[in-house]
Amino acid sequence: MSYLHCPTCKRAYNLAASPACPSCGAAAGTPEDPTDDIVSAAEQLARALARASDEQRDAAAARLDRRRDALPPGDSVPVWSSVRSLVAPLPRPALPAFTPPALLSQAATVVLARIAPFVRTARRVRARLMAFAA
Repeated sequence: MSYLHCPTCKRAYNLAASPACPSCGAAAGTPEDPTDDIVSAAEQLARALARASDEQRDAAAARLDRRRDALPPGDSVPVWSSVRSLVAPLPRPALPAFTPPALLSQAATVVLARIAPFVRTARRVRARLMAFAA
């Protein structure tokens, strides 16, 4: 039998029978200070979010929503909600409406203002360009 003393509660338990301490739930080999675990989890989350597409992030957010219900009440729920908000895809900004006739009309006005002294029939050219833009 392989007994181990839990680093958290100092009680002995059979490692072959349960991978975590039956008294406090600490896993074997888990350090007492969770700082390294928090930092490595944040780094891993950042790398995964950078690689994931919007569909993959949606799937992960849905899976997190299903698992949130199994959490015990307490401090873990707000942390879980914060992580869930990070996983959700960011809303894409709405693109402004593209209006080619208005842009073409502005461009035609600028071009005609520059070439008008050189073109004898500037009014006809402008009328054709405006008809095309409309």
